[in-house]
Order: sequence, then structure tokens, then C-alpha cells
Amino acid sequence: MPWSVGPGGSPGRNLAQMDQRPAPDPAKLLADWMEWETGDTPPGRVMSNLKTHGLRDLLEELVASTSSSSDA
Repeated sequence: MPWSVGPGGSPGRNLAQMDQRPAPDPAKLLADWMEWETGDTPPGRVMSNLKTHGLRDLLEELVASTSSSSDA
């Protein structure tokens, strides 16, 4: 069981802690995108960075705000 108490009774990782992500950082996302455009970073690393820096969350927020604006 990977999410259990570790050796010596120390707490291991749990799913609640893993789900707590920082808010998307548009500045980091733009920097990641610019690395893609200039070819400074391999595509797989760029995709990983975009995911890590919250691109999905940012896009979901934009879609939600656009949807709520068009509903009014």
C-alpha cells in the first residue's frame, strides 16, 4: 500500500496532499511557451512544464468565466 505510514511511524504521502496544487502562474506559463517557440527546450519538457505550472487549471478558469459571461 503506497500511501501508508512510513518507517518509524512517520506519515507518508496521502492523496489529499497530492491534490493541493498551487494556483496557475501565467508568467511561468508564458515563459514555458516562449521556450517552446525559441526551441530552447525539448517538446516533452515544455509539455511537462505547462502541465506542472497549471495550464489546464488556467484554461478551465477561462472557459468557466467565458461561459458565465455569455450566460448573463
